[in-house]
Amino acid sequence: MRKARIAAGLGAAAALLLGGSPAHAVTWDSGIHAWQNDYTGKCLSGSGRTVAQETCGLPVSGGARSTDWTYSDIANAEKDSVLVRNKLTGLCLDTNGTDVYLSGCTTADPGQHWGFNDCERVLGSHLTSRMLTGWKTGGVSMANPADVDDDAKSAWHRLGKEGCGG
Repeated sequence: MRKARIAAGLGAAAALLLGGSPAHAVTWDSGIHAWQNDYTGKCLSGSGRTVAQETCGLPVSGGARSTDWTYSDIANAEKDSVLVRNKLTGLCLDTNGTDVYLSGCTTADPGQHWGFNDCERVLGSHLTSRMLTGWKTGGVSMANPADVDDDAKSAWHRLGKEGCGG
């Protein structure tokens, strides 16, 4: 039920967003967020153009962490559409529908339109109905909800913000 509801919502969002929206200046959320995968217990990380998972909170050069992310709401898009930017690299989470990588931030790229719901614990692409999925190998990819054998692989929560509402 959860997977069908999520897939339907992301599919509808993809249809709306693929119609295109102009690029515009974005205002970044001032908070720093880390997304932890429920299956692996590791956090989403970015280095160069690579997106993977690593132990949450490990410092790298200058005290910055590859697991630190911020986001910006996308105007004129679905309410929950955001750009997700890695604080260390300054690049945004992007997908071609299968692969996940980092690239220069732009609202004009529908592969950078993401939906996140603290209640559903899903980070999904509005380009397709696929969800960001974490694997024991430390890799991440986009996967159809029906193709994932354990919901926890596609479940992400923001550290410090557990569940709905607070």
